[in-house]
Amino acid sequence: MSLYDVLGVPRSATAKEIRTAYRQQALLSHPDKHPGDDSARRRFLEVSEAYAVLGDEHRRARYDRGATIDDAPPDVDLRRANDLFNANFGQVRLRAHTAASASPARL
Repeated sequence: MSLYDVLGVPRSATAKEIRTAYRQQALLSHPDKHPGDDSARRRFLEVSEAYAVLGDEHRRARYDRGATIDDAPPDVDLRRANDLFNANFGQVRLRAHTAASASPARL
């Protein structure tokens, strides 16, 4: 499966289309929306890894030429994927975390 397939975009996709597809896929599979679901976590990492390459014009050009992306780790770790997510969405707080942080601390 190609990185384009992971994001659900054609090879001719524009940078904006790639970013939009990444945002949609990342929101659908974000681990905070699916606590304890390893398949959602793996999907989120896969989507993040695809965007890390296709979202960068130089890395995308190398990928399109068939070059190996040697400066990318074989697997994106969850911390890096969350950093990528936050860079694109800001510090989005999903309902589960918002509710937990909204409750006052008890002494």
